[in-house]
Amino acid sequence: MPNSYVQSIFQIDLDKLVDKGVKGIITDLDNTLVGWDVKEPTERVKAWFKEANEKGITITIVSNNNESRVASFSQHLDIDLFLKRESQWGKRLIKQ
Repeated sequence: MPNSYVQSIFQIDLDKLVDKGVKGIITDLDNTLVGWDVKEPTERVKAWFKEANEKGITITIVSNNNESRVASFSQHLDIDLFLKRESQWGKRLIKQ
């Protein structure tokens, strides 16, 4: 369960997360990192991923979009992980 909410990923205080021992962030792709029709990450998104990586925070992208869309977007970032979100994944995670 998320314990905080921000309007934009750029409002996330990565240093505060590091201080709390956070090792990873799971984020959606469309309308979270970029608009649903944006094919590549913006320079600002790339810089945010790079900063997170340098601070030891792993970013995982989860998306309902097709795998080729997510893979194509992710190749521009220095990440290895992306997951296809299933429609009820949140409910299953909470039950576990």
